[in-house]
Amino acid sequence: MILTKPPTGGQEILRHAFARRWKSIVAATLGGLAIGACAVFAMPVDHTATVTMTITPPAATPTPVAKTSINSTDMVTEMGIAKSANVLDAAATAIGGTDAKTLLAGMEVSGDTNGTIVRIEYSARSRDEAVAAADAIAAAYLKERTALAEARADEMLAGITARVDELNTELSQIQAQQAAQEPEDEDTGLGNNARGAQRNQPVQRT
Repeated sequence: MILTKPPTGGQEILRHAFARRWKSIVAATLGGLAIGACAVFAMPVDHTATVTMTITPPAATPTPVAKTSINSTDMVTEMGIAKSANVLDAAATAIGGTDAKTLLAGMEVSGDTNGTIVRIEYSARSRDEAVAAADAIAAAYLKERTALAEARADEMLAGITARVDELNTELSQIQAQQAAQEPEDEDTGLGNNARGAQRNQPVQRT
């Protein structure tokens, strides 16, 4: 019988355990690597498509000299428009085979506060699906926003037209008052001239 001295140090214990169980350790390692590789390839990967747009709010002046808080974009409103039922229903109809609820779950809208940049992102299983959805949502958003901007422009035009009409009415009244005062001034001038001429006539001696 051959007696083996038992391991006494930590490294000797590890070498002894590895020598006895190396097959199990290698098998477990290879099995873990195989499972990890399968998990990586089996897990679904999302693709994200992003559409970036530059927008400007309707203003009374077509080209503002400087950007201020008055003519800056209300980003909360823009995000609400992009996620509205009208926009998502139109986008779903354009894509086909989906609905507004599905589009809302996969989209994200962001932008700079008081800025002019709006970003619409959509994530899907395939790249083509993500791109198609992002483009459809962006197109529907721009169409809806254009309609709202045109309605706002019509309101502004109506207000400006009403103000112009008021000013024209005031101008007509002023002109009428001036025209009514001119004959009185002329009559007063003629009477003064006649009395002045009588005073200036020489006295006739008899």
